[in-house]
Order: sequence, then structure tokens, then C-alpha cells
Amino acid sequence: MVAALLLPSLRPVAPQGRAWVLAVEAEDRSFWRAADIFQVGPRVSTREVVNVLGRFEAHREWNDGGGAAALEQPRFARMSRAELLRDREWVALQNDDDPRRTPQRRSMLRSRGQAERVWFVENVPKLRFRDARLAASVGATVSQLNSEPVSEAALETVFDAITLSKSSIVGKERADETRKSYQRSDGSFDSTAFAADLSTARSNIIVAALVFPGSIVIFQALLVWRLATPDNIKAGSEVAGMAWSRLQVEWGESGPVALVLPVATAAVLKFGPSSRIGKPLGGGRPPNV
Repeated sequence: MVAALLLPSLRPVAPQGRAWVLAVEAEDRSFWRAADIFQVGPRVSTREVVNVLGRFEAHREWNDGGGAAALEQPRFARMSRAELLRDREWVALQNDDDPRRTPQRRSMLRSRGQAERVWFVENVPKLRFRDARLAASVGATVSQLNSEPVSEAALETVFDAITLSKSSIVGKERADETRKSYQRSDGSFDSTAFAADLSTARSNIIVAALVFPGSIVIFQALLVWRLATPDNIKAGSEVAGMAWSRLQVEWGESGPVALVLPVATAAVLKFGPSSRIGKPLGGGRPPNV
């Protein structure tokens, strides 16, 4: 009795009391985007993160609906970019001339088993919140969180954690496995696991900037210099963006090994036989005979 009075922390906590403690602990935690190294940007609360996670369990719920599904219409897949921009139905589906929203890109990512950030941000807010155990872990109910708006900052932060980077794409299997890892065995939100993935994402971004600063810009410049025509410049920009996203994903999975392919490709473009591509014919010194 005396020991219990002197050492209250040793008293057993009732189940409902433990849930309340976990909820208070979760509510007090905040997160920032992975690229926000100094944590000076918008702050995202645990409640906002949970309001995102409780609306889906698998990638297909957000990656295969809305505008993403419309991109898979067979007639769109057969049209060039110029033809798409003249098509009324296509234009009605687009908010702007966004290179991420093309049938060609959609088809490529599907063949690689990858899901895309743009559809995560667009479609998750349209889903209903339905996980009672996640809601309880932040002291809320399903109906309460379902009625609350989904924060765009929270959507971006959750995707940063899932990709372990600021990448715009993620493997579908990884997306599903990571989503599951953010809930404990009792269904409550595992803020420690989520924070650890954001920390890893932040480290990957920092290391990437230190190891290859500006390499993608250089790679893009080489492509434009060697291969540019008025029709290819925009395509080259899109390819460079895809390369950057893919490189971040591979860096998170395999570290420096991810540099092998881009470095080798840049070397071939600069010094290989194809380095004459794009140079004007004629002029210069003739080859030795």
C-alpha cells in the first residue's frame, strides 16, 4: 500500500486509462515533410496523419480510381500528346497540362508495378474514413474524422514516409506493406514507426544531395544537348523528372548502388559513340584514312 502511494508509476493502468494515455501521447506528436530538413514548414499533427491512413488499406483504393482510371481508356492510349490536348473529353479530365497525367506514363508505371503520388493526393480525400481503432488511438470516432477535411500537407507527409523519400512514385507492394506497418497489433497508430520512416526519408534526401548534387540537372542538360528538337525538349524534361523519382526510390532501397546506371548512362552520352548524335553533319576535320 505504501509502495503504491510512493511509486504511483508502478500501479497497473486500467485498459481504458492506457488507451487514453496513448491517445494523449499521439495527439502531442507532430510531423514535417521529409524535405523540410529544418522543420520550419507546415506542421502535421498525428490526428491529421491518422485521418489519411484510416481511409485506405491498399494502393488500389487510391491508385486505380478517378482520373487515373480514365487514363486507361484504350482510345487515349493510342493518341499522341498533341492529339490528347485537342480532345475535349481528355481536356475535361485535366486540371492543367500536367505531364504526370498521360496514358503513356500510366501504362509504364502499371507495367513496373508502381503507384503514383499525384493519385494518392487526389483520391485519398475522396475515400471515407472507416478505421475505428485508428480513430480511437487519437481520441476520436470514425464519424468525427470522416467529417474532418484531409490536409494536403498530411497527404504529402504520409507519402514521403511510404516512399522513404520525396519521390513521386512507389512500388505497389511496398506501399501496402508500409501502410500496414503504421498500425500496432491492437490496431492503434504506431507513431514511432511512422516517425522512423520519415527520418529515413529525410536522411535519404540529405545523402542524395551530398552525393550527387545537381546530377539529374546535368543528365537532363546532356540529353537536351545531344538529342534536343522542339518536339523532344518537353519529353526530355518529363524523362528527367521520372529519372529523379526512380533514383530516389532506388537510393532508399539499395543506397549508392543506385548511382551505377545514371552515371554509366551519362558517361556513354558524353564519351561514347553516340556522342556525335545531334551534331551537324559536315565541317570539322575529316577522319584519318
